[in-house]
Amino acid sequence: MFNWSARTLCGHTLYFTISDSWDVFINVVIGFDTITKQIIEIPFPPVPPTPIYQGVLVNVQNLLHMLLITIRRETKRSAGL
Repeated sequence: MFNWSARTLCGHTLYFTISDSWDVFINVVIGFDTITKQIIEIPFPPVPPTPIYQGVLVNVQNLLHMLLITIRRETKRSAGL
């Protein structure tokens, strides 16, 4: 069972974060190019060693950013993708 985030549009690509409900270490970003209809997979940026975290995608001035939130330690990072 996979959890999909709400979509984030940046440029002409829709981005989603996907996480596995059973394996908390499986997290990925999927991009769907609305022009070429191609799908790309982007790994999450490096995170502190914790099994539970969430990535929230945002578009800031047409640049994709991810806010990473860990549960064990309330670490927040912004990473350009």
